Amino acid sequence: MKFLKWMITPAISEGEGDRRMVLVVLGFALAADALLIVAGITRPIMIGIGILLLVTLTLALNGILWPAGLAVPIAALTAFAYLIFRNDGMRDTAVLGLVVVIIGAGLLTGRRGTVFFGVASLIVVLVLGVMELNGRVVNKFSEFNSTNDYLTVSVALIMITALQWTVITRLKENTRRAQAEIDDRRRAEDALRASEARYRQLVEEAPLGIAIFNKEALIEQVNPAACAMLGYSAGELIGMHPLPLIDPAEHAQVEGAIAPLESGETMRMEQVLIRKDGSRLPVMGSTRQMPDGRYQFIFQDISERRQTEEAVRALNEQLDKRVRERTAELEAANKELESFSYSVSHDLRAPLRAINGFSNLLISDYAGKLSGEALEYLDKVKENANKMASLIDDLLTFSRLSRNPLKKRRVDLRGLVVQVVEDLHAEVGEREIKWQIGELPPCLADPALLKQVYANLIGNALKYTRLRPAPVIEIGSRQLRGQTVYFVRDNGVGFEMKYAGNLFGVFQRLHTEAEFEGTGIGLAIVQRIVNRHGGRIWAEAEVDKGATFFFTLLAKS
Repeated sequence: MKFLKWMITPAISEGEGDRRMVLVVLGFALAADALLIVAGITRPIMIGIGILLLVTLTLALNGILWPAGLAVPIAALTAFAYLIFRNDGMRDTAVLGLVVVIIGAGLLTGRRGTVFFGVASLIVVLVLGVMELNGRVVNKFSEFNSTNDYLTVSVALIMITALQWTVITRLKENTRRAQAEIDDRRRAEDALRASEARYRQLVEEAPLGIAIFNKEALIEQVNPAACAMLGYSAGELIGMHPLPLIDPAEHAQVEGAIAPLESGETMRMEQVLIRKDGSRLPVMGSTRQMPDGRYQFIFQDISERRQTEEAVRALNEQLDKRVRERTAELEAANKELESFSYSVSHDLRAPLRAINGFSNLLISDYAGKLSGEALEYLDKVKENANKMASLIDDLLTFSRLSRNPLKKRRVDLRGLVVQVVEDLHAEVGEREIKWQIGELPPCLADPALLKQVYANLIGNALKYTRLRPAPVIEIGSRQLRGQTVYFVRDNGVGFEMKYAGNLFGVFQRLHTEAEFEGTGIGLAIVQRIVNRHGGRIWAEAEVDKGATFFFTLLAKS
């Protein structure tokens, strides 16, 4: 019974199916051989054929199938050929058996076996026909077979062989296609299983919380990260409705998202979930409907982000408070500075005016009574009082630069420079200055302050070229990395570059007052004006070869 059940059970592989077919064919062949032996038909030959079939069966049971493809058709062809030539009244029946040989050979050995045994069967029939037509074989039990009879049988065998060839070819092609489809399906199933395994691993190991809801909005699947965030076990969450896990204040928002989800939208929103212990968990959630109609909810704990935002908000409030406090302090300092400026401009100037006035009275009323040395002292008093007044004026100008707002507009620099040169005509006097005014592109700046910059720089150039027999002052611009750089160059006394860092400080001088007059504030004023315009200023010089002062304004200017 087990053997029969095994024989009729579908093969689990192509090799198993071949083995079962061979065993079935061998079984039928042995049964037929046994019947012929029992019938007493040429027992020695049939016994030999039976031994061959038994050996082949043994090999097939041990997994060696290929001998059966030759042994069975050869045994059948031998038996039927013997019956045909024996002429015991079974000739016609045996000839029909040749058809079975061709079909069986095709099943066992394929197209080559079909052709081989088809040709062999045809040879048997042709030999028999030749022998009978020559009188060497006489049919004892049927009428004489004519040439047409043998030709008909030969054509039938050829057609059966061709038909068997075609059937096997078609069957092989169909089998190949079916196997390809099976292989493709198997690969697709393997890929699907691998994809599912990767997805399952991704869900299980993801640091984000992931929950799958069925069509009834009940939790169907949840990953470990979600359980850890919410404080529930997977068994407690599966089958739970999500509303108890959501802050009641957000229930309406969640219910309002159902319609957009069903229309295919992905809903992203910040939510507050309720943990098992009742604490609140702020999350950033993303919900979408899956192709099978279920819903996927992915969420991330944003507690740290919320804490960071609160810290930043508190820091901003603290900074705003500090800015307000510093602004108030700055306004108070400005008021104090304005008060100081007023005091300087009025309280300090009054004594200077008195000193100048009394010095003039002494010179006008008592010049005849004073010695030449005393008059020289009075001149020095007046000179220093005037210098002190100039210093006070420069300090007031320097302090006002940080308080007064800029009034920027488009400035025609060439016209401005020409005006400055004309204003300095009194300082030029009889000197023959070679002025070289180059290209000066317009800019956006406060014209009054920019005029102060050029007045100070050109004034310095006039002062430090005083000792030159042929002074040259060049005013122009050039492009440096896409930015306009303005400059004032002279061929004056110059200075050592190691002292260039001291040029723009208040009261910083590179020459003594005996050499060149000045208060030491002019370049500090220039730097403050340039800085307020978003630019920078620097200088290049060489002793006795002159100096060049460069400055830039904002790139947009």
